[in-house]
Amino acid sequence: ELPIGVHTKFVEKSKEILRPLLDIIVGNDVNKEAGNFFGRFNMKEGDPVVSFRILDSEISRRYFSGLTYNTAFVSEFARLDIPVGNVIIVENMHNMHKLIEMLPEKSNIMVVWGSGYNVTVLKYAGWLNNVNLYYWGDIDAQGYEILSNVRKYFPHIVSIMMDKEAVGVHPIKVAGKESNVNITTGLSEEEKEVYYYVKENNIRFEQEFLPENYVHECLNKIS
Repeated sequence: ELPIGVHTKFVEKSKEILRPLLDIIVGNDVNKEAGNFFGRFNMKEGDPVVSFRILDSEISRRYFSGLTYNTAFVSEFARLDIPVGNVIIVENMHNMHKLIEMLPEKSNIMVVWGSGYNVTVLKYAGWLNNVNLYYWGDIDAQGYEILSNVRKYFPHIVSIMMDKEAVGVHPIKVAGKESNVNITTGLSEEEKEVYYYVKENNIRFEQEFLPENYVHECLNKIS
């Protein structure tokens, strides 16, 4: 909708070039709390969506006609009123589906796909303050930076499988993505210790490769 005489995909394809320029042009009006390019520069992008899965067959039958996988606009997700006591936010979609396969009848649990840094859209869902809230992300700099961002809105959120124990049982270490961010708040002392370890060594322990028996053991502690 911007009257700038370029094709409709110009902004989407040129974000890496436009961002530093717009940071200067927009100046004090930059929305630094936004989780994406368009929000950063106050552009309209419609209502974001939230994908989630229900691990409780009774809740899925009663409130979602038996559907276990659902997608809703964030404004609608914010109005959900269901009797779920535990919500697990996962960084990637693969693990959202993996949890359903591993724990097909785990009652009283919802799994939400955080979609990386886009997880901040969940800040509008105030009802998440009334549940046991967990975050499961990659053990890398970005995973902890995302966790720190979420804690701004939900201070009670607990990280799972992102501690020194998880590092110790993880069989695969890969190269990480360099980060120029320096977190000083929002993490526990143990989380900070692991964060600086993976950041300074530029490594990543991906969620998907954690041993399944370890994942089972950790998840079974949630009830």
